[in-house]
Parts: sequence; structure tokens; C-alpha cells
Amino acid sequence: MLDPSDDAVSVAWGNSWRMPTKKEWEILKKATTAEWTNDYQNSGIPGLLLTCKKDNSKVLFFPAAGDAYLSSVYDADTTCAYWLSTRDSNTYSNVDNFSANSEGYLNM
Repeated sequence: MLDPSDDAVSVAWGNSWRMPTKKEWEILKKATTAEWTNDYQNSGIPGLLLTCKKDNSKVLFFPAAGDAYLSSVYDADTTCAYWLSTRDSNTYSNVDNFSANSEGYLNM
């Protein structure tokens, strides 16, 4: 897990907030069904919609904000890419992430 000073959410919103861990993401993924939408609630915003399997009134939406590399953003409006707070087990210099597009999950 990241040091809170390395967690963008903790830095922006305070130490009571943080990015989810890889394990938390895996639990969320198992507890929900995933569906790509090109127009979330008639907003014109595409992204990944997760719906709770036990209570379909509970949803979580991840806008397709794209993927970032260095200072550039790629695939905005077609890809969701979000960081997790767990260090990448292959490099330990990066954090794990999840990404998705209309074809499904790309990683994680």
C-alpha cells in the first residue's frame, strides 16, 4: 500500500480518503456486474457502470476519462483507467491499476 503522501486522493482530500487497494477492487469486481455505457443517465458521458449483484439499485460509475502516460491522455471517452493504492508486484515503482472499455476489462 502507498504511503498517504504518495496517494493522490489522500493528498487532495485528506488522510481520511485514499485510493482502493487491489484486494478491495477484486472484492468490488466480484460483488458487481460490469456494463459499458456510452451515455450514463442521459449525460452523454461514456464509462463503466458497476451494479451490485445483491441490490441493483446500488451502482458505481467510472467515467471514461482515458488513460494517462507521462503528461498525455489517451483514449478519452473510450477507456477507463484508474489507479489503485497497491504497488505493482512486478516493479514496485508503480501502482496497480484497472482499466476497461466497451470490450470489457483490459487488466485486473
